[in-house]
This record gives sequence, structure tokens and C-alpha cells, in this order.
Amino acid sequence: MIKYTRVFFNLLLFIFISLSSKGQGQAPEIEGYKLLTKDSKDQIHKSDTLWVMNLITLHNTSGLTVQNDNATFDIVGKNAFNKDDLIFGPKVQLKKPGQLLTGFLGHTLSNISFNKSIFTQCWYEPHANENITIIHSTAESVDFTNKNDNVIPYLLHIEDSKISFLSLGFINFNSPPIFRRLSMDTLSIDNAILSCQVKFFDSPLPKAIYLIGLYAKTQSNIEKIDFTGFSNKKDTVCDLYLEESDVSRLELDYSNFKLKFSSDRLTDQEKENIYKQLLDEQKEDGFAEGYRKLSIDYAEFKYSKDKSIFAYIKMFFNRVWWDYGYDTSFIWKNSLIIFFIFCCINFLFYGRLLQEVYPIKEFSKTRFNLNKLYKNKLKLIIANFFYCLLYTGLIFWGVRLDFTKIKLQNVPLLTLIIIEYLCGIFCLSRESMKCDYLVCSHEMLS
Repeated sequence: MIKYTRVFFNLLLFIFISLSSKGQGQAPEIEGYKLLTKDSKDQIHKSDTLWVMNLITLHNTSGLTVQNDNATFDIVGKNAFNKDDLIFGPKVQLKKPGQLLTGFLGHTLSNISFNKSIFTQCWYEPHANENITIIHSTAESVDFTNKNDNVIPYLLHIEDSKISFLSLGFINFNSPPIFRRLSMDTLSIDNAILSCQVKFFDSPLPKAIYLIGLYAKTQSNIEKIDFTGFSNKKDTVCDLYLEESDVSRLELDYSNFKLKFSSDRLTDQEKENIYKQLLDEQKEDGFAEGYRKLSIDYAEFKYSKDKSIFAYIKMFFNRVWWDYGYDTSFIWKNSLIIFFIFCCINFLFYGRLLQEVYPIKEFSKTRFNLNKLYKNKLKLIIANFFYCLLYTGLIFWGVRLDFTKIKLQNVPLLTLIIIEYLCGIFCLSRESMKCDYLVCSHEMLS
């Protein structure tokens, strides 16, 4: 009897183990985590949904890796949380073009953390007062936007991470976020309320920043978004897009920025107001170089509105001749270049100028003596060029031209002499050192 009983129990145990093995065989096991695909097979196919069930934490030494480059996956949490925290990492990886969706069917979490994670796209719709942390992670796109268009407060901590595109939408910065050593190509902040200071520390300047619908809750000077903490390289320029935002809430040195407009909804007058407001902020914050650069951009913007050839010529002249009045050394450099060009032209017609247009007795006599003195052709050319330089200088830099000496035998060469004389007057005149075209005053730089 005992023998039959033992056989019976062994048979029951075998059936139980077989059934358990069969149930477990429907899902792959990765480091003790049960992953169920929608077709309950061991392979993950294209367009499959990867269901994470009855888990609190995806956190192990080797991590979870989806390696099919041709597949598109959604990760969805279902009945997975009996605690408030969800942690991805280390090395949670979705290879391109995978998409990580962490909506979790409306489940509200208190803390979400990505640690040493690698993913292509991450979209998460935050809930009020959640803590979102991304550390030592890499992503092509991260989007934290409330799709209900309600501005809600949540705390962000992003550190030692590389995110190509970071989008923060409908957020109330009621507590200072932490952005430290964050590398981005593009930063987008859409419909945000500032209730504290937002600052980036030890982070490289992005290639583009979009600020749309940015406002402060009160008039406090603390409620600002501060871009001065970016570690700027000398030649780095960030495209700054502003629209429907309170410019007084920005703190930045414009010397590393370029104001642009992506929307056609803004009128020229609205764009002009943004320039003026930003100029006031640069002056108030004491960014002299940023003020100079922005005033030049503003002047070029006003010229570009005209869209006529004359306006573009005027803009080119102001930029090349005196850098819009900010660098008068340009005047002397350009004057010397023009003078040297005229000198070379005069040298080609030096003899005819002395005989047919503007004879000067001393120069004519010297030229005759030089032809007798130097038999070497190169030395003769050098000597004549030197005296041609002096001759051109008397015309170009001379206070007045002696019209009693002018001859009318060669009208084209006479026209050349008059042009040289007028150009010299312009270069020496006081008016050439003024910038009548600057829209903004230079009081800040004096």
C-alpha cells in the first residue's frame, strides 16, 4: 500500500512539474524577469508589444536589451506597481527605431528613474508632483509633455546624460530642477510657468533652444531661466527661438546666441518688440558684448525687412566699413586698402597723369631724373612707385585739390582723380566715424 501511495504522489508531482514547465515555457526568462509578448512566444517580433507584468523594478546587472534593429516596440506597464517607484536600468536599451512609451495606462507614480539607460525615444506624460530622474543615460529624444494641455508641477533631475532632443511641455517649475552636465542638441520648453530659478550647470550650449509661452508667476527677479551656466566654446552659437514669452524672464549672454523666428504667426512689429526687449535685458544685465552683437542683428533685421537692393547694399556697407559703428579701426583699415588700390591704378598711368591731368612740377622733374639715374628696370619701377605713392597721397589725403593745375586733356583720368579726392574726403570726415544707422545707442559701451 505504501508503495502504491508513493507512486501515486510521484505521478502527481510529475504532472504538477510538467504543467508548471509548460506555463513557464510560454514566456522568455531574462535575469529572473518574466516578459510576455502578445503572441506568448519566445521570439519578439516586429510591432510586438512587450508587456512588463507584476514587476516593481527593472534593475539588474546585465540589463534588458531588445536587439532586433528592424522592429518597433512599445513597453507598457500593466498591473505592475504596488509601490510608488519605477526604475529603469542599468543598460535598459532599445535600439533604433525602438520607442519607449512609459504612460503606464494612467498609473500615477511618485518617482521615475532612468539610470544608465540607452533608448531612442522616450515619451512620458508626467503627473503632478512626480519626481523624474535621468542619470548616466543616453537618448535621441525625451519628451515630458502633458498631453491634456494642463500646466502641472513636477521635479526634474537630469545629470551626466546625453539627450539629443529634450522637450518639456506644460510644466510649472515650482521647485528648482537639477540640470547638471547635460549634453543636448536641442532644448524645447513649451508653455511653462516659472515659480523659481531654472539654471543649467556645467553643460555644453545646445545648438538650438525653443522657448514658447514662457511666463513667470510673479514679478520676482528670482523667477528666471538662466542660460549663463552653459559652458560656452568661443565659436559656439546657439539658435534662440522666442515666441509669446516674457523676455524679461531670460538671463543669457547673447554673444553666444542668434535670435531666430520659426513661426510665421509673428508680425514684423512683434519680432521687433522681441529685439527691443532683449536689448533692454542685455543692457540691464551688463552683457556688453551680447548687447553689441544683438544690436547688429537688430539692425540687419530692419534692413532685411526692406528687401530692396539698396537696403542690402546699405547693410553690406555698414557691416564692412565700420562694423555698424562698433569698431572704428575698420575705417582706417578700409581707407588704407582703398588708398593702395588707387595708388596701383595711378602707377599704371603715372606719366599721363603728370602730363595730361594733374601736373605737379616737382614730381615731373623727379620722374625725369629717375629715368636717367636708374638703368636697372626693377630699381626704376620701385623708385617710381614710391613717388607715385606720395603723389596719390597728396590727392587722396590732401585737404583740398588745387584746381588751377588741373588739365582737361584726358577726361577719364580726370574723373579718376576726382573720385580719389572725394573718397579721401569721406574717409577723413568726422561723419565717417559716426554710426547713423545703429538702432541702439552706445551708452552702455562708453
